Amino acid sequence: MFKNYFKIAIRNMMRNKTFSFINILGLGLGIACSLFIYLWMQDERSYDNFHANSNRLYQVIVSDKDKTGAISNSNDNTPGLLAAALAKQYGLLVAAGHGLTYRNVSAVAAIAEVTEFNIGHHIIARSIFIGLERAVTEMREAIEAGVDG
Repeated sequence: MFKNYFKIAIRNMMRNKTFSFINILGLGLGIACSLFIYLWMQDERSYDNFHANSNRLYQVIVSDKDKTGAISNSNDNTPGLLAAALAKQYGLLVAAGHGLTYRNVSAVAAIAEVTEFNIGHHIIARSIFIGLERAVTEMREAIEAGVDG
């Protein structure tokens, strides 16, 4: 029975090539888009779930208001000082790490509320060129310059 259905389908596709091509292309694009939307949703739902206490992570979103009081723009990139001040106000610890380099770690280290630096990626990348011991020493010096300065 299925053999006959496949024969009829193949014959119809050969007879109506343009129509069949458009239908198969649309079906393929629909499946691909559905798959990409599913993968995107899975990524959004698993954001920061690898942390041990992921249920205790918070994100600060700053919203701008226009003259009428309606929210005109929202941004999740908050200044480091704002995050540190809010953490201190609520009794939270502040860990800094994403995007820290030798150039900007001194400024972040100058923020008194920061208790931990996650700087491993940049040190490892730098150690490829100058060696691990020297890379760690340079990063430690940059952090101490920020704390002291």
